[in-house]
Amino acid sequence: MSTQHGVITLKTVSPVFVGSGDELKKTEYFLDRKAGKAYILDTFKFFRLMVNKNLEKSYEKFILNPEKKSLQNWFFDHREEISFKEILKVCKYSLDISGVDIRKSGIKTFMKDAYGFSYIPGSSLKGAIRTVLLHSMIKSGKLPDTVSSSITQETFAKEARFNRNRFLQTQSKGVEKLLESRIEGEKDAIRKMMSGLRISDSHVIPNEALVLCEKEDYGISGRKAASKIPILRECIKPGTEIKFEFTLDHTKLPFSMNEITAMVSDYFLDYQRLYLNSFQIKKNYQGCILCMGGGAGFISKTLIYSIYPKSQAVKVSRQILNKQFSKHNHWKDDKISPRMRKMTHYQEDVYDMGLCDFSWKAT
Repeated sequence: MSTQHGVITLKTVSPVFVGSGDELKKTEYFLDRKAGKAYILDTFKFFRLMVNKNLEKSYEKFILNPEKKSLQNWFFDHREEISFKEILKVCKYSLDISGVDIRKSGIKTFMKDAYGFSYIPGSSLKGAIRTVLLHSMIKSGKLPDTVSSSITQETFAKEARFNRNRFLQTQSKGVEKLLESRIEGEKDAIRKMMSGLRISDSHVIPNEALVLCEKEDYGISGRKAASKIPILRECIKPGTEIKFEFTLDHTKLPFSMNEITAMVSDYFLDYQRLYLNSFQIKKNYQGCILCMGGGAGFISKTLIYSIYPKSQAVKVSRQILNKQFSKHNHWKDDKISPRMRKMTHYQEDVYDMGLCDFSWKAT
């Protein structure tokens, strides 16, 4: 058969974040520190409750106050007029905030559909698989020898302005074109090849699977970097299964799902050997691991460590980061670059961000 249908299952090994681009302000959630919960308001229902309680003017004054603190402060002043139970009735869902400093920051929200349910776009999963396939093709020797010298030359060229994302996108397209010359010489061969894999958006992810996680950076020594303002994210907690339907057209994509699964496993083994093992913190991740979503780090989404031997990859990565973030002293990156590992805490354990166990089943 030239076409195969099935279901891909991602089981989260660590917290996973796919951002919506929105952020909840301190006036859009209510904290219950005793219960360790942040209750996310349905703002329309909440304001209607304010109108029914004749508190809309007080609430509007609170919202417009530039020195406002949090919703708890306003509630404390009106605790005789409105009960906690009434507030809970106008909340959409809650997040576990155990051990997270939520006092100074808003909450970056997970991707939601038109009905307010969390999901992962199929394009996000397909993008992660695409990176894995390119890594495998580079590793198998399909990349011409001239590509590394070309990227090195451009990376170390003097520029008045430098945009890392634009540079990496340009180089990624360049790598694809050079790979194409070794595949079949067809223009846009990679894009046409990937069109043979269609992936649906994920099934709805229940609100109970969401947890609040703080962005944490750890150095090579295993020491956590200080953060003045925490970055908080709605994440899918470890142990959650997320399902996607897929269709694989073998006439366009010349790899079977078993081969893709092997590539996913091989990519993470290389990622762990070349990057993660350079840090003092050691984690024993089991399974066929795929890196997914935001906050997983620069290296998990680029091909720098695929293209170069490790020592040269460190120099190129260091130069790219130093050009855009000169204040962070990336020129000091020595054994590994980036020198900060992107992690977070969940239930008193530390995890790398965005790791999922990848599996599939034909239907």
